[in-house]
Amino acid sequence: MSFTKTKIALAVGIATALVSGVAVTSAFAVESNGSTVALYQWNTDTESLVAPGTVVAWDQASFGAPSKTDMNEVFIGSADATDVTTFISPRGQENTVSAWTANSNGGFMPGTKNVLQVNVSPSGMLKGQFQSIKDNGGQFSIGFAFVKNNGLQIADAGVVYHYITVQPGGNYTFEDPTTAAPVEPAAGSADINLSATTVAAAEGALSLVVPAGTTATIGNPTLVNNQSTSTGTLGDITVKDERFQTHKGWTLTSTVADFVAGNSTIPASQLLVTPKVVGTPIAGVVAAAAGAATKVGRPFAEASDGATVGDTVLNADLKFVAPSTAAAGVYTSKMTLTLTSK
Repeated sequence: MSFTKTKIALAVGIATALVSGVAVTSAFAVESNGSTVALYQWNTDTESLVAPGTVVAWDQASFGAPSKTDMNEVFIGSADATDVTTFISPRGQENTVSAWTANSNGGFMPGTKNVLQVNVSPSGMLKGQFQSIKDNGGQFSIGFAFVKNNGLQIADAGVVYHYITVQPGGNYTFEDPTTAAPVEPAAGSADINLSATTVAAAEGALSLVVPAGTTATIGNPTLVNNQSTSTGTLGDITVKDERFQTHKGWTLTSTVADFVAGNSTIPASQLLVTPKVVGTPIAGVVAAAAGAATKVGRPFAEASDGATVGDTVLNADLKFVAPSTAAAGVYTSKMTLTLTSK
């Protein structure tokens, strides 16, 4: 098995808004029902979106995401958050911890203040008067809160929830907040069948080619819901597969270090990476779906055993959303690309 590792420097600028000379650093949009962001419900068993108004059983396993199309999109936390609590509350009292009728412990994604696939099953709220809610029914809110001070106060990232109406016995329906449809990052891939006439070639090797000293700049920061959002591209990289007799395909993965500016750090997961094949596509080569960068490695692209031997040129769209509490500046990181033979 062979492998190649290449590091690419990443740099990003963060914008701040000024009002009467004061930097605005808290910037979470508010939905029509008061939720910090939209909460869409997914069926855990089928991994499918559940439509508002659907009758759901009390103990049906369900999770929430901020997207209708990507169940793996994360809820972005704030720097002051120390924990996550899921809850059921009377409507209008979602921001009052002492008013919650039932609750349970949640948790962050490892190494971040973000939340992935939060539990929104009423049966998962194991503290408080959950049995009374099930037995008697009523109108409530269900969701989670970013909390601080031992869970007694709401953190800057706020509360995320939607309304539920519970029937006596536990069956319930829910309402999504009224909000504009989110613009999802472009993602996807397509296979193009190629037919070419070739001549015999000498057996070669598998290698990764990146221009020396490459730095990908993620710039032009703008404020989107008062969060600094910067975009850029990684730059072209080339996978050269010249193994005409012994090729078995390959896998390219990426890891990204946290972004650092002086004493300030922003998690790598704030970077959305959308890999893509550019130039002439190679049959059997696909780019990975868009996703948050990680420090433990995630797919970037791969070639199947039947892929055509040759050069594959890859690139990636980069989108960096800084927490509203992060100081403005130029943050640097490194992406490590690892090429491995199958």
